[in-house]
Amino acid sequence: HTWSHGIITNIPIEQAERELAQSKIDIEVNVGKPCFIVAWSHGIFNGEVLSLLPKTGYRGAAAYDGGINIISNINLYEIKRIRIVAELSPLAYAQLMELK
Repeated sequence: HTWSHGIITNIPIEQAERELAQSKIDIEVNVGKPCFIVAWSHGIFNGEVLSLLPKTGYRGAAAYDGGINIISNINLYEIKRIRIVAELSPLAYAQLMELK
């Protein structure tokens, strides 16, 4: 996520760039490995912040939800995810992912 987990479209673009850059730095320092994907806080982003990804060293971004990705036509700036919530069983997730 971005550094403060705020809604990145609600802040000036210069601050959004700092949020992305600082998050990447913190992850890399603490994990000891490169970070190439950011997850959009609250699932909110726009074209202006998407344009910051290459500049801040990201190769892709994960959306808040959206389902399953088809690898042949994946948009690396809007990788879909399935929300994990305690109320769903593993079987229900398998059905969501079309595994069962």
